[in-house]
Amino acid sequence: MPHCYVCGRPLPADRKRVRRRVKTGEWNRKSYSGGRIKATQTHYGLRMVCGGCAKFLDKTGTRDEWMRHLSPFFWLFVLWLASLVL
Repeated sequence: MPHCYVCGRPLPADRKRVRRRVKTGEWNRKSYSGGRIKATQTHYGLRMVCGGCAKFLDKTGTRDEWMRHLSPFFWLFVLWLASLVL
């Protein structure tokens, strides 16, 4: 019986299987001289998830997308407020 990739709950055989793109791994490259991270590579893959985790992943994906699209307007608003104060 397959299990949800996110929470580990067993997925019943009689239900429809839902797949979502989830983070499956991350790889960091560090420099030996400074110990800082030079590069980060994140791996994603399609995995089977339960209905609750699918809703959560959809909601967080939508929120992140809205924040990515609205952030320039937020900074323009902050600059406008700063110009009024100064």
